[in-house]
Amino acid sequence: MHKKTADRRSRLEMDLAILDSLARKGEPVRPSNILRTANLSWDGLIEHLKPLLASELVKPVAVHRPEGTGYALTPKGNEVLSLYTRLVALLRSNEVVAYPANSEFRTEF
Repeated sequence: MHKKTADRRSRLEMDLAILDSLARKGEPVRPSNILRTANLSWDGLIEHLKPLLASELVKPVAVHRPEGTGYALTPKGNEVLSLYTRLVALLRSNEVVAYPANSEFRTEF
């Protein structure tokens, strides 16, 4: 059976799953490990890694034994994951502050 659209993860959720996978390991992670921990297919991983690399949230790192490329979280990627984690905690705490509709928010990192 196919999953309902509402049950699928958003692009943001999948990107954050990759960042979280890298943060938990704390060292260069091989693609196969990211696939398992982020629950993605190979094609899905490649699709999501490209923008994460271009945004400098993730960096490629040489991995030995066997030779290959792994990936690590950059300081910028760690900051994005930290901000997201704090936002989720705030939303779950029911302490969300209402802002006026005309207020401006900083959206760039």
